Amino acid sequence: MLREAEPGEKTLMDNGHGKADLPSAEPDAAQPSGAWRTRLVPHLLALLAFTLLSITATWPMFPQLGGYVIDKGDPLYSVWAMAWQAHALATNPLGMFDTNIMYPFTGTLTFDELSFSQAVMAAPVYWLTGNPVLSHNLVLFASFVLSGYGVWLLVRELTGSGWAGFVAGSAFAFSFYRMNHLPHITLDSTQWMPFILMSAYKLLWTRSWGWAWALAGFFTLQALSGHYLAFYSAMLLGLFVAYYFVVQRGLFSWGFFGKLAAGMAGSLIVMLPILLPYVELQGEHDFRRNLFEAERFSNTLASFLAVFRGNPLYHWLLSPFADPGTWSIERSAFPGLAVVVLSVLGVIGARRYSRSDRSGTKSAPSPRDLGKHAVFYAIVALLSAFLSLGPSLQLTYAPSNYDPSAIQRIVPLPYLLLHEWVPGFQSMRVVARIDVLTALGLSVLAGIGAFFVLRWAGGRFRAGSMARGAVPIVAVLLALLPIFESWSAPISMQPVGTRGAVPEVYRWLAAQPRTIIVEYPMVHYKRGDPSVEMANLYQYYSAYHWHYMINGSTTIRPFAYSALVRETEDCFPCPESLGALWAMGVEYVVVHLENLSDPQRTDFTWRSTSPVGKVLDDFILVQEFGPDRVYQLNGPGDLADMKAMIADGAPILLGDPEYDPEKGQGALVYGGYMAAVGHFLRDHPLYGDARLSFGQPIRELDPANRPEYAVLWAAQDPTLAGYVLENRIWSNEFVALYKRGPGIASTGRAP
Repeated sequence: MLREAEPGEKTLMDNGHGKADLPSAEPDAAQPSGAWRTRLVPHLLALLAFTLLSITATWPMFPQLGGYVIDKGDPLYSVWAMAWQAHALATNPLGMFDTNIMYPFTGTLTFDELSFSQAVMAAPVYWLTGNPVLSHNLVLFASFVLSGYGVWLLVRELTGSGWAGFVAGSAFAFSFYRMNHLPHITLDSTQWMPFILMSAYKLLWTRSWGWAWALAGFFTLQALSGHYLAFYSAMLLGLFVAYYFVVQRGLFSWGFFGKLAAGMAGSLIVMLPILLPYVELQGEHDFRRNLFEAERFSNTLASFLAVFRGNPLYHWLLSPFADPGTWSIERSAFPGLAVVVLSVLGVIGARRYSRSDRSGTKSAPSPRDLGKHAVFYAIVALLSAFLSLGPSLQLTYAPSNYDPSAIQRIVPLPYLLLHEWVPGFQSMRVVARIDVLTALGLSVLAGIGAFFVLRWAGGRFRAGSMARGAVPIVAVLLALLPIFESWSAPISMQPVGTRGAVPEVYRWLAAQPRTIIVEYPMVHYKRGDPSVEMANLYQYYSAYHWHYMINGSTTIRPFAYSALVRETEDCFPCPESLGALWAMGVEYVVVHLENLSDPQRTDFTWRSTSPVGKVLDDFILVQEFGPDRVYQLNGPGDLADMKAMIADGAPILLGDPEYDPEKGQGALVYGGYMAAVGHFLRDHPLYGDARLSFGQPIRELDPANRPEYAVLWAAQDPTLAGYVLENRIWSNEFVALYKRGPGIASTGRAP
C-alpha cells in the first residue's frame, strides 16, 4: 500500500539517485501533532487545482450556474427530475415516484433515467435557494472536480506520486467522453468510480470493515447516479476481483470475501427501495431496446477517430471520421493522443519497473505490483473499447439511423450475447456509453506513464532549484495536454428563466390551488429537437407550481398517453379533444400562441372565438399574459350523463381502438378519446384493449361472459363487439353506451 511521503521522506519518485524506493506502508505512530494538517494540504491543493481547471475547461459554465443550461434538451429534463426528487423528499418521500407529469400515470419518475444520487446532492442547494438550475449545475460542475480528485487519489495510491495522480485526474476529468456528455448529468456523474476502485484496493490490502463500508457507499452513490453507470460500475468491480484473484491470489482471504459480500449486501439493501420501482414499472411497460437500437448506437471502427467536442485542430483533422447523423455526440470515441501515448509509456514502463524491482513480499503491495496494475487498467480500457462496438462489427456509419437494413454488419461480436442473455442489457440503448470505462482505464495508465516521465525528469535535473522545479513543471504541462485536446470553451450555454424570471403565466399558476393542467401545443409544429425542447420547458417550469399536468417529456411513453396527445393535437379546441381532456379531469389549458405555426394559430383563434366551433361555453379565457393564455375547461360534461346511467360497480367493455376513425388516417397511435373515457370510468371493472390504460387495470374480455355495459365508437357496428343496436341507451358524437338487455345472452347474441 503506497501513499504520499511525509516531508523529508523518500518517495517512489526519487531517492536522490533517480531510483525508486518503497516508502513505509503505514505512517509513523509518533507523528507530530500537526502532521494531520500536513497530510491535509495536498488534498486541499488538489481540490483547488481541479476546481480552477474545471472553471477554465467548462467556461463560461461557472459564472452562469444559476440561470443557464448546456441546452434545452436532456439538461432541462434532469433539472426537473432533480428538483422533483428534492421537493418530494421534503414533502412526501413515499410519493417520490409519482411525479406531477403525465397525469394520471403513477410511477412516472421511472419513465426515464435514474438520478437519485445527484438529486440528494443538489437538494440542500434547491431547498435554500429555490433555484433548480443552480442546484443541477453545481452538481454537474462538482462532477468534474470530484472525478479529477478521485483519480488523483487512486493513482497517488498506486504510484506514490501526487504529481502523477494530478496528470491522471486531469486526463479523466476532462476526457473527451466527459466533455462530450456535458448535457447528460447521469453520464457525467462518473466521480464515484475511482473511489470504488480506491476502496476496493484498500479493502484488499487491509481487510478493514471501514473500507468495506466505504466501498459499499461509493458503489451505492455511483449506481444510483444512472443505470448505465450502475452496470458499468458492477462490471468494473467484478473485473477487479477476478483479475487480482488471478494475479495476486495471496492477498485474498475468506475475510476479504466476507467483508466484500457484506458491503455489497448492505449496498443492495440501501438501493432496493429506489431500484425496485424502476425495474418493476419499466418491466410493466415492456421497456426494452431492440437489437437495431443497440447497433445504431454502437461505436464503429471510425468512431475511435471521431470527435464531437474538442479543439478546432482535431475537428479539422478528424472530421472525415465523424458520424454524419444526428447522434454524433454518442459515437465520438477518440480518447486523445496524449492519453494514449502516456498510457503506452505506462504499460511498458510499469512492466519493466516491476521486473527490475525485488522488494516486498508476495502477500503485500510493493512497487513491483505497478506492472500488474498497469495490465489491469489496460484490460479495462481495451475490453470496454471492444464491447463499445456493440452486437456486430461495423467499419463506418450506416447511411440511415432509422433503417435496420442499412446497418453494415461484418461479423457478430460478444456484446450480442450480453444483449440477448444478461438481464438489464436490453435497457441500454447507447452501447457506446461504455466508453466511460475506456476513459477511466486510459487515464490511470496515463498517470502511470506520467510517473515514469516524472522520474526521468527528476533524474535529469538532480541539483539545486532546477531539480525542485522540474517535476512540478513537467507534471503541469502533462496535465494540461488532455485539456488542450478536449478544449471546447467557450461552452455554449442557453438561458432559462429562474425564480423572478419565470414567465408570468407560471407564477399565476403557482398561486392557484393544486389542480390538473395541460399545456398546448403538446407537440411542436417543428418536429425533432424544437418539439423536445418545448416539452422540456413545460416540464421544467412546472417546478415553480407543481400542478399535475398531462404533458410530459420522458423516454417511456405509454400507448394511451401518445393516443391522448394525438387526440389533443389533431383538432383543438374541438368538442372531441375538450371532451377527452374534461374526462381526464383537466381544469386549466395553458395555450402558448408563439409555439403554434401561423395556420395553427389562425385555426385556434377561430375555434376558440366562433360560435361555429361549438366550444364557447366550455372553453373560457380566464387570464392572458402576452402570447400565453389560460383557459378554464368547464365541459363538455355529457360523459357524466352517460356514467349516471351505468349501475354502480357494473363491468364495462371499452371499444376497440382499432375502430377509432383516426386510425383510418394512418395514425400510429389512436383511441385517445376512448382511453380518456376509460380513465373517467376507472371506478368500474373495465374490459378491452389493455393499451387504453392510464394505469387502471383493463381486463381481457371473455367472449362467453360479456360485460353488462359497453362503450363503443359511435359509428361502430355493435354486433362486432357482441351487442345489438336496439340496446343503445346513450350516445354523443363520438361514443355510444350499450347494455346487455333482456333476451340477450352473455355472448351478446339472441338465444
